[in-house]
Amino acid sequence: MAKENPVGQAAHENAISIIGPGMRVIGDCETEGTIRIEGVVQGTVRAAKAVVIGKDGAVEGDVFTQDAVIGGRVVGIVDPRVLVARAREAIERGLGPID
Repeated sequence: MAKENPVGQAAHENAISIIGPGMRVIGDCETEGTIRIEGVVQGTVRAAKAVVIGKDGAVEGDVFTQDAVIGGRVVGIVDPRVLVARAREAIERGLGPID
């Protein structure tokens, strides 16, 4: 029986996934680490650590994360534990409760 590798788990939590400029993802994105969005995601985004949306990035769906940095556009609900920064008018539908 394989044992869980705590070092491997830490590597997943520290990973940064990137949706680059010109890339469009149709469907949900989920990571144990951080996701940086410079392209477009049509679907729900869930990141255990952080979601960073660049100035030309967009999410057409809801965002759930610990920390959020919103420089681009979100059409949906953003529900972070901490909203680090957001551009004016970046969130078109709403901001969830922040602890």
